[in-house]
Amino acid sequence: MKTRVRFLFILLAGVLCVCAAFAGGEKEAGIPRIVIATAEGPMTWTVENYKQEFERANNCQIELITFPFGEYYQKMMTSFTLGSGAYDMVLFPVGYVGDFAGGGYLLSLDEYINNDADIQWNDIMPVYRERIASWGGETVCVPIDGDLHTTVVRIELMENAEHRRKFKEKYGYEIQLPDTWEQYYDLCEFAHNWDWDGDGKTEYGAGEAQNKGGQSYWIFLSRALSYTCIAGQPGTVFDPDTMKPLINNPGFVQALEDWKKLLNVSIPGTTNMDVTETREIYISGDVLGTIDWGDVPQLSASAPESRIKGQFATIINPGVTKVWNWKTNKWQDFPQVNKAPFLAFGGWAFGLTSTCKAPELAYKFISYVSTPERSLEAVLNPRSARQPYRKSHFANLEKWKEFGFSDPAEEYIDAVDETLAHPNVRADLRIPGTGRYYDALDVGIARALAGEISAKQALDEVAARWDEITNELGRESQLKYYRDSIGVQ
Repeated sequence: MKTRVRFLFILLAGVLCVCAAFAGGEKEAGIPRIVIATAEGPMTWTVENYKQEFERANNCQIELITFPFGEYYQKMMTSFTLGSGAYDMVLFPVGYVGDFAGGGYLLSLDEYINNDADIQWNDIMPVYRERIASWGGETVCVPIDGDLHTTVVRIELMENAEHRRKFKEKYGYEIQLPDTWEQYYDLCEFAHNWDWDGDGKTEYGAGEAQNKGGQSYWIFLSRALSYTCIAGQPGTVFDPDTMKPLINNPGFVQALEDWKKLLNVSIPGTTNMDVTETREIYISGDVLGTIDWGDVPQLSASAPESRIKGQFATIINPGVTKVWNWKTNKWQDFPQVNKAPFLAFGGWAFGLTSTCKAPELAYKFISYVSTPERSLEAVLNPRSARQPYRKSHFANLEKWKEFGFSDPAEEYIDAVDETLAHPNVRADLRIPGTGRYYDALDVGIARALAGEISAKQALDEVAARWDEITNELGRESQLKYYRDSIGVQ
């Protein structure tokens, strides 16, 4: 018995030694090894596509470890808090930066970037370079994906002279790409429940994901922020001085009431649809308008099954002319349309862990895959699921035509460029507990859309739950994290 136990002990020790030899940054036969951790899905394409050529050029090994998306955050936090040092690099959703960088688990990259001409850091759009990539005044990650929301609208309805005449007769103004959410509603109402494109099928107005668990809270916020966010006034869903939730102020309540009203001119079943389903109905030509990430215009332009190629336009999200100013607690009339475009989700980024054993080599890999040329190649590859985030990505319209766009500027590029350059663009929530806050919002929105309770009651319940979460996590620390995340010192 003792012999067997001793054998098992020796065997276990051997296994641990082998595992240690393969740990991040350790060398196997003199070759440095970098271990990257990310979630399963299309983002792995970036590592897999460039891994072998980088290994050959730098005489190293890159190991990619993936976890199901729903488990990735917890796996990383467990590794970080235990100090396992298992991973040298993380490719992560930027919404996790509050936990990752705020916990001290990511290295500052400023010195590497300042001495790296190849990465062309200033080519990255300022909102990603200065806000998404930073935490506490330091650059802690390198963005490789530019997630944001835009509004996509079918244009053939507007090009028909008879449709234009009837629209003006009904609404009193010329049919146009919507500048306000009211105009968007008018357009969807006009297009609702009849065959306006002559394909023999009934078309509908809107087709937005309004399903609990289907990322509907991001769609809601893309509409709602314009009702309550004013340029130059920091803070989106929390007061940056007190961490008091703003989510139940009259601006957000009005936005939710208006979004529920949109159900009247939407394809049936949107409260049971996630973004995957709304993308399918959009490219099938079933609806006029939707809000989504770049997937909708890219699929509309290039998917073999798309029935609307060359028949759509992408625009910056519309806005409102009456805004709730949460500083003065009053409605404020705007002479111009107030828009607050939203970097929903925010994209993905590379970061070096604080336990990275070969940081110079690991950063070199980040720089290698992030150059303007390679990043454009990735953005133009549907398998990568990456969206444009560099200035140079918007300059080469011929490449976008090769991708499938008939008119890249109108169909996609101009709206993304305008969104990123907008003075009132808003980043997504990036603090510890973000998932918990959004889960509570998801529940509240669903109850309001279902008619169980009013929009005001729903958002009051959300605000109360947010206060509970903040108190559980520590109001003082949450306030500091929130201020850091929005650049308020």
